[in-house]
Amino acid sequence: QMPKAFEKQIGGKNVEGILLMSAAVILLVLSFNLDGIAMMGSMVFLVIYGAVSLAHMRLYRETGANPTVIFLSVVSCVLILSVLIYYEMANSPFTLKAFLFVLVYSFLGEWSYRVYSGRRIKV
Repeated sequence: QMPKAFEKQIGGKNVEGILLMSAAVILLVLSFNLDGIAMMGSMVFLVIYGAVSLAHMRLYRETGANPTVIFLSVVSCVLILSVLIYYEMANSPFTLKAFLFVLVYSFLGEWSYRVYSGRRIKV
C-alpha cells in the first residue's frame, strides 16, 4: 500500500510518486560516488533479503521449504552484511553513516506513517 502522496495525479497522470523518487535518486547520486552508492545498494539488498528469509522461517511449513536452507540464508546475509559494514567502517565511514541514517529513517518513516494514516500491515 502506497502513501496517498504517491497516488496524486498531475495532469491526469500518476507521476507524483515517480517525481518524488527521482528527486531522491538525484540527491543520492549527487551526494555519493558510485562506489558508495553500490555499497549502500548491497547493504540494503542484504537487509531486505535477510528480513524476507527471516519471515520465511515463520512460514516454512506452509511453503514446504527446507528450514535448514532458510536458516543458512539468514546466517549468510548477516555474515556478509557484517563483513560489508566492517569494510565500510575502514574505507568509507560516511557511506556507512548514510546507510544507517537511511535505515533508521525508513523504519521511523514507516512507523509514523502507520500511526498517522491508521493503516495496518495485512498479514
